[in-house]
Amino acid sequence: MTDFRSTSRVSATGATPTCVIAGEIDIRTVEGFRSTLLGALRSGEPAIVDLTRVTFFGVAGLRALVEARDYAAAQQISMWIIGSHCVERLLVVAGLGDDFGIRR
Repeated sequence: MTDFRSTSRVSATGATPTCVIAGEIDIRTVEGFRSTLLGALRSGEPAIVDLTRVTFFGVAGLRALVEARDYAAAQQISMWIIGSHCVERLLVVAGLGDDFGIRR
């Protein structure tokens, strides 16, 4: 089962939208993933995307993550990714590790 949650972390400087995603991101679940990512970014605030509980990350998820990154860049919004091993591995293999701050 895939779980998509969008919350806000509150600090002294304000609330930071946080997407917490768990489960598999593939062609069947990508629309919920994309919607959650873009929903967090539409606030205009820097966003954290927590993918540490993602157990499978397919190309459809990679495309959605790149779309979110491009949207964030166009809107000048910071977006940080915290990935599980399978997320980080796909980003590195796709040559996008540096784009998302993942170094191996």
